[in-house]
Amino acid sequence: MSDLFTVKKITYGNYNSKGSKFSSYIHPVNQIDQYRLILNEYKRNNPKACHVCSAYCINVNGRIDEYASDDGEPSGSSGQPILGIIKKNKLVDVGIFVIRIYGGVNLGIPGLINAYATTASKSLEYANIVKWVNTTQLSIKCMYDQVKILDRLILKYNIQVDDRKFDDYVEMEIQIPEISIGLFKDELSELGKGKIKIF
Repeated sequence: MSDLFTVKKITYGNYNSKGSKFSSYIHPVNQIDQYRLILNEYKRNNPKACHVCSAYCINVNGRIDEYASDDGEPSGSSGQPILGIIKKNKLVDVGIFVIRIYGGVNLGIPGLINAYATTASKSLEYANIVKWVNTTQLSIKCMYDQVKILDRLILKYNIQVDDRKFDDYVEMEIQIPEISIGLFKDELSELGKGKIKIF
């Protein structure tokens, strides 16, 4: 697989065409359910939007899954241009969402393609683009007195924490670079003295 890239944070762009206002947001996204939740949030929070078009490229078990939605715009006029920007920039584990507020003038298919592609590109202008590293999701359970050990290793191995729950135990969902899994598990076993469980 050639070098791929991703983004570390949400960034925003906008574009106007014949009265229609387009706003785009690029998100780091590594699960399809996460993409759906974000899309639903944008639809709920933008009741004046006539369309919320989107696309993603997500690594699913070593395979790049891609998807584009026109959300009621003419077929191929919006979702595919957004996806095209993602692929042109060799991005993975990202979603781009473009909100359109209708301005009273129809743009036609070429106009829509240009507007959605341009707006998607605008969201990349200030994006923190980094080289993508293949990761694996792990679940971890430990006692409260083991959290400091775990936090040190999270920093050391560049691990992303997706979720952290505090109950009788501390439970975490993490994303770890695949090349670090063996060393991480060995060190966790040694320092945690068998009290930190990985699932």
